[in-house]
Amino acid sequence: MTSLDKASNGLLDKQTIEKAFKELGNLIRKRTNGNAYCELIVVGGASILLNYGFRLTTSDIDCSDEYKVLMNDLISFVASKYNLPEYWINSNFTNTKSYSDNLKRVSSHYKSYGNGVLEIRTIKDLYLLAMKIVSGRKYKNDYSDILGIISIMTEKKMIINKELLDKAIIELYGTHDVIDIDAYDFALEVIKNPNKYHYSEIVDRENTNLNTIKMSVHTNMNQEELEYVLSKLDL
Repeated sequence: MTSLDKASNGLLDKQTIEKAFKELGNLIRKRTNGNAYCELIVVGGASILLNYGFRLTTSDIDCSDEYKVLMNDLISFVASKYNLPEYWINSNFTNTKSYSDNLKRVSSHYKSYGNGVLEIRTIKDLYLLAMKIVSGRKYKNDYSDILGIISIMTEKKMIINKELLDKAIIELYGTHDVIDIDAYDFALEVIKNPNKYHYSEIVDRENTNLNTIKMSVHTNMNQEELEYVLSKLDL
């Protein structure tokens, strides 16, 4: 399956993301005569794709638009040219609990496009792990991403332990109160024994949980009933 085939299925891979960024950077440069500076901080699945190799696709690019210069018509043009989902890049995650005003400070430069008018920065390693622990969804890729990040860091002989993880959480959020305790405990388990879980098995359980939620929604459950279902999801 080619990159464009994946995009047509609503999925983006690393090659497609970088092509889209290149096109977007060139469009911003032409639109502004090179006088703009756009800084995007990429998180979530797209950051996983750009920095690691254990995930191959993502449904969209979650980012923080630090200078608020993203132009919807240019985003739509790129979507049309490369057959991408309409909202292939968006900042919706900034309204979720995993967002932090400190993201820029802990972000890392990835690449620049359009002769420097578009800089892509990413959140990775302990800080991305902290974000996944705060999000803690058992029906998305949060748990498999936690496992993947820790496994890659361990393979690279990077130091990772409870103290460093706690420090990253505090740096980002200023408190431990925002974490999902199940996701946090899972991360600590993986840090102690990276080989305890198999990545594909966690992904399968996440997909099963997602299907459970979809079935629950179709039965027109009220909010209280749905929250009960969510509380019973297992990994």
